[in-house]
Amino acid sequence: MPLPASVFSCETLVVLKVNLNSSYHALKVPARICLPNLKVLHMHDFSFSNDGSGEKLLSSCPVLEDLVLGSCAFNNDRSEFKISNSSLRTLTLQDYYTELSDQFVQIMICAPNLLLFKCTSGLRLDVILCNLSSLEDAHINVRAYAHEVCLVSYRVRVLKLLLGIQGVKSLFLSNHTIEALSYGGNLHADLPTFHNLKSLQVDWPSVEYPREFEDTIQTPKELMDILQKTPNLNYLGMREGLEPDALSQEKVILNAVPQCFISSLKRLDIAAFDGTATEVPFLKYLLENATLLQKMSIFCTEKLSANLEKQEEIKNELELFCADTTSCVIEFLPWNNWKYVPVHNFVPVSF
Repeated sequence: MPLPASVFSCETLVVLKVNLNSSYHALKVPARICLPNLKVLHMHDFSFSNDGSGEKLLSSCPVLEDLVLGSCAFNNDRSEFKISNSSLRTLTLQDYYTELSDQFVQIMICAPNLLLFKCTSGLRLDVILCNLSSLEDAHINVRAYAHEVCLVSYRVRVLKLLLGIQGVKSLFLSNHTIEALSYGGNLHADLPTFHNLKSLQVDWPSVEYPREFEDTIQTPKELMDILQKTPNLNYLGMREGLEPDALSQEKVILNAVPQCFISSLKRLDIAAFDGTATEVPFLKYLLENATLLQKMSIFCTEKLSANLEKQEEIKNELELFCADTTSCVIEFLPWNNWKYVPVHNFVPVSF
């Protein structure tokens, strides 16, 4: 069911949220659009044709601040879609469900005043970020499907996306995004340097979230490569914790200490911690090398949360280990206490 034409000329409209529930109706706009006060626009399950209706709508919203395009499809005859708006503050792209389009579509984004960018995508969309000079916070959750894309080409798209947000201050990377970076090539050489990044949260692939393809090796190497490119990082959060088998197989990667461990990292949050024989040495590695670390919060699994004696034993072992190198505060918390810490909420511990 198309939107009534009167919606596009409502001068008092401030918020417009439309969800077609997978109906995929083509967006049709009238010749005249006047939305001078529209600040919030959320569109789900629309189909954008090649007549420029989508761009026309966006260009007719001079004060638009919050845009969400969720599970929208693109006409097969159309290969480019442009989002250009200087008033945008937050932009969310979600394109997991793009069954109606079998080709890759290029989305160009030019939003010089954008503060928050969220991309949840199977990367059928080739996202080109032209100007995000004000970006502070980015959430990247992308995932490839082996039967649909060349994984090496997919990796290039992910790297291109990261290149476009390299000036960001706070960044969330999903486990699937990190996994995609392992599809060939020299990640350390290919990654951009995130000079402004202060807060990084990752969903490290873990036992609960297995690797998507059997021929890839679950390893923390990609994370270490990323940390090598974040020289001014203050906060690191690993929401899905540490994969014990991977840590035991990849001790060699810990030889190169990331610069942020030496010069800037002050807070570390690790979740899904079970106190295994490989997890504890990794924490010691962090305590030994992150000499400015002020606080380490360890969010325990349900099993470890119930074992207060083991928690105290590990805590004493860690505190004794770092007694001569750092004054880091170490705390154990239940996993369900975890909270995402964007950069504007990060407050270093003071003594």
